[in-house]
Amino acid sequence: MPAALASRRHDLDWIRAGAFALLIFYHLGMLYVQGWGWHVKSRWTTPALQAPMLLLNPWRLTLLFFVSGAVSAHALRKFGAAGFARERSYRLALPLLFAIFVVVPLQSYAELWHKVDYRGDFLTFYVERYLTFGNLAPIYGPEAAGFYLPTYNHMWFVLYVLAYALVAATMLAAAPRRLTQACARWTAGVGAWAFLIMPVAALGLSRAWLGRAYPETHLLVNDWHAHLHYGLAYALGLATAGAGRLWPELVRLRRLILALALACLALRLIVVLKLWPALSASVWGEAFAREAYAWTVICVILAYAHAGLDRDSAWRAPINQAIFTFYLFHQTFIIGAWWLVQRWQPGPVLEPALVMLLTLAGCWAAYALALRSGPLRPWLGLRPLPAAARVRAETA
Repeated sequence: MPAALASRRHDLDWIRAGAFALLIFYHLGMLYVQGWGWHVKSRWTTPALQAPMLLLNPWRLTLLFFVSGAVSAHALRKFGAAGFARERSYRLALPLLFAIFVVVPLQSYAELWHKVDYRGDFLTFYVERYLTFGNLAPIYGPEAAGFYLPTYNHMWFVLYVLAYALVAATMLAAAPRRLTQACARWTAGVGAWAFLIMPVAALGLSRAWLGRAYPETHLLVNDWHAHLHYGLAYALGLATAGAGRLWPELVRLRRLILALALACLALRLIVVLKLWPALSASVWGEAFAREAYAWTVICVILAYAHAGLDRDSAWRAPINQAIFTFYLFHQTFIIGAWWLVQRWQPGPVLEPALVMLLTLAGCWAAYALALRSGPLRPWLGLRPLPAAARVRAETA
């Protein structure tokens, strides 16, 4: 067993929680950033949000897929390929189904209300529109183009992680033992420089080759660039979580990696601001500048987290437990809070503040209810209670 997999990686727990929290605030920003499409948009949009969100965009999801792969490596070691497939299906498919039929419909109702002036009540919408299992464009015209219901919206991430986990489990179960052992020996010897350079080359090629031909759709079928990009990030996490040489080298080189990330940020800004027109106009130049920036930032996060956060604390377990439930509900609370608050016209400062507070309060309330939901816990993103805890709860 690789030493890096012999015990729980607390740094990965912290990164996962931080990345999900960042994603929640990013989605709040999507409500207010000017010029970017989303499910609903506030009247108080601003271009000032574009710059910070453009800095987050290249790496936020790639990091989450990498960490998901790394966490999967620990689950594979614990359960084996068949057990891992069952465990991932149980942990991810149930919240996904709950989201599709319970959590997300309010998002789609508000979106239809916002975009095509739908004014039916929610129950009518749910029965007559949400459960149509088809495209609403023939009913509402081009403004509803691509509006397929029912849908999963932000839970596409969970669907993709589930798909990659099942593919990984199938491949590992089918692969000859000697091949998997040879791959494990090779990844155990991967060093920091290979980890820095090879993913940039692969992700840059992926973006330059498929990025424009197959823009992200978050539809499981035919989303070729997204699958190559995020699937590669997941596979990298799966393969390198137990790389004994890699993680100490990342920690040792973390200041140099930080300097490289800043240099790649400068190159990224040159491309985005078109300070070097030839490079900005080049598909290959834009792709590699973006991915070099994204991957070096990810390596900085991994290195500094492993150096300073690979230790337990009283806060880690409850935060790590709560974050999936927060993610499950957050976008519905963002859209629902905005839908209520915007009627009062509170203004460009108070409205986002109220939406943020209501979203966080709603997510916390959902988590508190999930903790007490008994057999419904897995549907709400929590692990089922251990047998002893169930007995205590039933007899309390």
